[in-house]
Amino acid sequence: MKKFLLIAGILVLVVGTAFAAVKIYQHHQASQYEATAVPYLKMVVPELSTWNPETIKRYMPPESLEGTSEEKLNGIVDYLSRLGKLEKMEEPEFSQTDSMGKKFGEKMVITYKINAHYEKGDALIMIGLLEGGGSYHVQNFNIHSDVLE
Repeated sequence: MKKFLLIAGILVLVVGTAFAAVKIYQHHQASQYEATAVPYLKMVVPELSTWNPETIKRYMPPESLEGTSEEKLNGIVDYLSRLGKLEKMEEPEFSQTDSMGKKFGEKMVITYKINAHYEKGDALIMIGLLEGGGSYHVQNFNIHSDVLE
């Protein structure tokens, strides 16, 4: 019994240490981008939420829109516009970073989660920012809302 408790204690300690290490690493990553990415998001999300295809194209790199016809983009924007006007957005929350392939010049994509409140209901926005040369582009964004179901 004593041996079991010792092994269980060690296991709990290892899992706790691993969990803490992951949290510290995530916090370190988030702090790297907080001063630049968060203000960018606070500017770009209201712009994207005007539901104008031309505005969306202005913020996304051409590689992200490759293979998306004008007709398809208009359909997506029309679908998302069912949310209505953006009323309020919560503070963006860092999610993760990913390295992009050669197509994007080996740049990093920084993903954030944002809780937003639209005139027709609440939504969770997952938005990936393509980092490059001290600025950002919107690599992708997904909006999850009961309004859209």
